Amino acid sequence: GVDNPYRFIGAVHSCCGPVEQLEAVQQDFTTISFSGNAAVGYYSEYLWRDFKLGARPEASALSPQWAGCPNWGTAYKLSGMAQLGLSFLWSKKGKRWEGGQTGIFGAIWKGVKVYDPRLDSTFPGGSGSHRITNEATWTYSRNPALHALTYAYGRYVNGKKVFGVDLGTAVRVDQAAAWANVCDANGWHVDGIIYEPGDKWNNLKRICE
Repeated sequence: GVDNPYRFIGAVHSCCGPVEQLEAVQQDFTTISFSGNAAVGYYSEYLWRDFKLGARPEASALSPQWAGCPNWGTAYKLSGMAQLGLSFLWSKKGKRWEGGQTGIFGAIWKGVKVYDPRLDSTFPGGSGSHRITNEATWTYSRNPALHALTYAYGRYVNGKKVFGVDLGTAVRVDQAAAWANVCDANGWHVDGIIYEPGDKWNNLKRICE
C-alpha cells in the first residue's frame, strides 16, 4: 500500500577495523534475535542485517536485502571500517514500523584489537609474532593497559594515522607490559566507546581509569 516499502541504513561503528566480532544488534537496548541475517521473533520477515568487521582490504560492501538501493553499490567496501547494515520492510497491514522506523538501533561489538608486547619476541621477555608496527599481528583483549598502550601509540592505515595519540616510540612499552600483568592478575578490564575528533588526552585518561 506504499510506493516504497524498503529502507536500508548503513552505519560505521569503528574506523579501527578489523574488530573482533559483532555480538548483538539492539533496539532501545533490547537484543534482537537473528537466524543468519534474518530477524526472528517479533521482527521476522521485516528486518535483516549485514555487517563487516573492517578487514583491510574489505572483500565486499554491505549488502541490502533488496537490489536497487540508491547511492549504494559494490564499490562501497569501506576497508578498515566496522559496519552494520539494517534492511527494513514496511508491513502492508501496518503490523511493523507503522510509525516509521521506531526506537534507537545500535550494536554491541567485541571491538578493536591491540598490541601486546608480551606476545612480541622482539620485546625483552616476550614470545610470539606481535609487532607494534604491524596491526595484522595484534589481537583482541579487554586489558586496560594494552588499550592505553595502543591508543597512545596510534593506529595507522597505509602509514597514515587514523586514530590515537601518535606518541610512537615515546611510549614506555616496558611499563605498559608490567601494568598489563597487574591488570590480568586482578581481572581488570575496559569496555566502552571513545570518539575522535575529540580530546585525545581525556580519551587516554578514560582508558587508564
